[in-house]
Amino acid sequence: GDELNSNSIENIKKVIIKKYCNQYDIGKKNIESEIDFKKIVLLIDNFETTNTNKEYRNKLLSTIDKYFEYIVITTNDLFFFEEKLLSNIANVYINNFKYFEIIRFGNFLRRSLIKKWILINREFTSQFEEQKELNTFCDTINRIIG
Repeated sequence: GDELNSNSIENIKKVIIKKYCNQYDIGKKNIESEIDFKKIVLLIDNFETTNTNKEYRNKLLSTIDKYFEYIVITTNDLFFFEEKLLSNIANVYINNFKYFEIIRFGNFLRRSLIKKWILINREFTSQFEEQKELNTFCDTINRIIG
C-alpha cells in the first residue's frame, strides 16, 4: 500500500513489475511485454498505509478496477470506519468491492496451530521440552498480538 503514490496505470504497472522481479529474482529486463496484467491477481497489502487522502484512494481504486479483473486489498480494522467518519467524499469505488473479514483465532486454536508448527519435521522430542517450547512461543505471540 505504501508504494502506491500515483494513480496512473503506468506507475502502478512499474510497482507490479518491480515486485514481480524481486519475488522471482529476475534481473531488470524489459518484461512488461511478457506480463498479461488482466490475468494478474492484484494484491495490495496494508492499503491504509497509502499516504494519500480519500479522494486519491477512490481514483486509485477506479484505475485498478479498469485494468485488473481480480483485486485483493487488505486493510486494518479501522480503515472503513475512518473512511466513513473522516470524509464526506462518496465511497463510489470502495462500495463496489466485496468485504471479507478474517476471524481471529481464539487461544485454543492459536495454541493448536503453534504446536503443529513446532512439531513439523520432529520425530523425537521430550514432552517436557515440547511443552516448554510451546509455552514460550505462545507467550511471545500473545504479547505481540495482544
